[in-house]
Amino acid sequence: SEIQTLTLSNVIDLALKNNISLSLAEKDVKIADAQYLQSMSDLFVPSASLSGSYTILDPKTVDNGNIISPNYELVVTNMPVIGGGGGFVPVPMYIPTSITTNQQVFQDNYSIGLTVTKPLFTGFKLWNSTKIKKMNLDIVKQKYEDKKREVITSISTSFYNVLLIRENIRLVEDLDRSLKERWNYAERSYKAGIVSEYDKIRAEVAYKNNQPNLIKVKNAFLTAKVAFFNQIGIKEIDDFELVGNILDSTNITIEISLTEAIQLAISNDIDLKSIDFSIESLKITKEITSANRYPTVAAFFNYKYDYKKEKTMDSERKWLDSWNIGLQLSVPIDSWIPMTKTYSAENEIEENIKKLELTKQQLKDAITLKVKNTYLQIEQSKELINSQSESVRQAKLGLDIANRRYRAGAASSLELTDAEVSYNQAQLNYLQAIYEYFSNVLQLKKMTGGIDF
Repeated sequence: SEIQTLTLSNVIDLALKNNISLSLAEKDVKIADAQYLQSMSDLFVPSASLSGSYTILDPKTVDNGNIISPNYELVVTNMPVIGGGGGFVPVPMYIPTSITTNQQVFQDNYSIGLTVTKPLFTGFKLWNSTKIKKMNLDIVKQKYEDKKREVITSISTSFYNVLLIRENIRLVEDLDRSLKERWNYAERSYKAGIVSEYDKIRAEVAYKNNQPNLIKVKNAFLTAKVAFFNQIGIKEIDDFELVGNILDSTNITIEISLTEAIQLAISNDIDLKSIDFSIESLKITKEITSANRYPTVAAFFNYKYDYKKEKTMDSERKWLDSWNIGLQLSVPIDSWIPMTKTYSAENEIEENIKKLELTKQQLKDAITLKVKNTYLQIEQSKELINSQSESVRQAKLGLDIANRRYRAGAASSLELTDAEVSYNQAQLNYLQAIYEYFSNVLQLKKMTGGIDF
């Protein structure tokens, strides 16, 4: 298959896209945003509920709830006159003639209702809870950005590490070819009687001693390449090739003083920001706890729609509405009593704040020390690059002299081999110094927030 090339910017884009830790941090941002919106809803949006009911009563309950009344009719009755010589007197009387049932309770009952409630004052509990959610959203976003810087730093360092090992392979292979040629030349010269058997053996030993180094550096390259491509989410490593030069890393520099670096590192450290968030959250939590002493006021509104009689004497039911509105005040008493739960909770929060303040100072000291060490390592790496560059120049000069002496017959193959090995090692040390300088600069940039993405 066709080999695809990847530059540093390519692998950074892939890593930002495929890194699981970064994806989790992005999910945390979305979760924190949803929690903040929920808190805002609790603060400004009233609670509303719509209810409906359908009830069937047993016949006995219905009968017991109905009003039964007799119906009377006026009747004129002839009553005999007592002691009046017999005769009759008409007397009007009301006598029950029928029974009427006034139904007040029905077997089927229907009702629809709407209830709206809204706390008006809760001692600023809802407001403070919303502040905590907003602060949490901010710190989660900063953690996400810090995770991106961490991924970029790690990928960039690993990228140049693979290039470094690949360059080491080239140097060791160059040395291997030279030692192989030296051995072949020594064998031919020995057969011709030009060099001693000792020189031939030393040339062979020098070549074979380099073989384990070549195997080790190739294995190290394969291991580093597999680990790197796994970081950026690529499984088929043979289909891709990294494009770049280890010397390109020298273009990355730090142009701030040690004092500025310490200040930036302290202001950008995500752990310090998390502690500040925890301290501020505890302070707000204390205010929420103290709010237990304040009265709470809530407003409510109820609206109902029932299927019932409008008046007791009505014979038919119909849908009738009703509503009520009001305020509810609740005044706590126990929270004002000393040695209660509220006082103890406030004391606990105060001690936790003091503990975090100590942790914060301890972390600041650790960051300061880390920045100083990294800054010192950068300066040492600069000096090491200069010294190793001079070593490469001197080793190359020594190799050129050894070659001239060897061709003139004034030096043995052993001297030439030693010069080649020294030149090769000087180049390896020079490249390693460049990589260490780059790694330290990149680490300082991450701490100071100077990683661009």
